[in-house]
Amino acid sequence: MENRGKSQLAKKWKKLMPAARRLLITGANGFIGSTLGLMLNNSKNWKIYPLTRTTCDLLSFQKTKKIIQAIQPHGVVHLAAHTPQKINDPWLAASRNIQMTHHLAAALKEYPPQRIIHIGTIQEYGSSTCHEDRTPCPRNPYALSKYVGLELLKASGLPFVHLRFPIVYGPNQKGGYFLSSLIASTLKNQAMSAASGGKQKRDFLYVDDAAKAIILALETTKVSGQEIINVAYGHSYALRQVAQLIGQITRKKIKIHWKARPYPCNQPKTVAIPTLKAKKLLNFSAQHSLEEGLRQTLLRWRDL
Repeated sequence: MENRGKSQLAKKWKKLMPAARRLLITGANGFIGSTLGLMLNNSKNWKIYPLTRTTCDLLSFQKTKKIIQAIQPHGVVHLAAHTPQKINDPWLAASRNIQMTHHLAAALKEYPPQRIIHIGTIQEYGSSTCHEDRTPCPRNPYALSKYVGLELLKASGLPFVHLRFPIVYGPNQKGGYFLSSLIASTLKNQAMSAASGGKQKRDFLYVDDAAKAIILALETTKVSGQEIINVAYGHSYALRQVAQLIGQITRKKIKIHWKARPYPCNQPKTVAIPTLKAKKLLNFSAQHSLEEGLRQTLLRWRDL
């Protein structure tokens, strides 16, 4: 009786939009997920099934299996993740990330999608050299969880594109991250502390560009099987440069206590990210410069 009910539910959902492919987005109400949802809102190619912790707990395999069986998605974007900014225990966050990806991959084995987009991080490389052919050496729990998630997908045999993002920023990003914390403190004329002298260089990708890359990865015909692709702006900036730029845009004095905290020994001083593969396979190049992205962020931030 239960299987019959599941079968009827699957048939009902399939009839909702027969011309469109069914796209499941985990972490749909998150920072990147909400932006992606807005971009796909009027899409004729995809019927969106947003997944959040309230609609399906990926930490439960039975619940995950049930939702996959009901939707039977053609595409999956796996954005759901616990970060150190959300959970004080980084190893607990990492173990939950691995568990969620494991449950999702296991459930999808029975109903294989055409493609899974799995979101990784540049931190998986564990060094300043970030070429896709390099063997990863993650040096923190979050990066490790993303790398283990990648290996789980490889072992599953399911088709996927693993996108490695740098620092993604934009409106609606909650605190705990360097840029969002700096913007919030600057607009409130407050000081913030940083764990370095501001000389380390990072690549910053605007959230709209990140969402666009996900859509391109879903729809590209140049990828088959399993693929790993760096997605980045393609230029690194020192944190002091970023802080100065925010000060220029806001016309406010930036108050940062540099070196207020010890610099993590597991983080490289400079990160340079090659993006040739993204251009070749996804026809992707970031459309927002750092200044443009920061202006858009600050403009929409003030409207909140």
